[in-house]
Amino acid sequence: MDKYEKIILNLLSNATKFTPQGGEIFINIYEENNHVIISIKDTGVGINKSEFKNIFEKFNNLKNNLPTVESGTGLGLNLVKTLVEKMNGEIKVKSTLGKGTEFLLYLPSKQIEDRELSSIRRTKKELEHITNIEFSDI
Repeated sequence: MDKYEKIILNLLSNATKFTPQGGEIFINIYEENNHVIISIKDTGVGINKSEFKNIFEKFNNLKNNLPTVESGTGLGLNLVKTLVEKMNGEIKVKSTLGKGTEFLLYLPSKQIEDRELSSIRRTKKELEHITNIEFSDI
């Protein structure tokens, strides 16, 4: 599986996991300052600011406000960051507790072969069937 696909599937899996029914997930891809920026944003539970410094550490399981969400391995975001950095990119996170989270991937434009950029808006329900896999299973 392509490294881009692994990265996107992991971030989408997290977004669907931590977004309650009725929430939305937004995927935007655009080019800015010689970078392709991929944004995956949700209207989920958000991440506490105190967890930001460790969010990409191995075996870090984020605490959440959804009792039905099972914890994963705690490796997904660490692997995402590792893959992004191997592609000379950067990953950033923005989040507000109770309002949602946005992950931003900054990749050098030359890394992306297909220059066709787009914006996609889907509901959690529409994305659940393709992201019902843990990153460790990929």
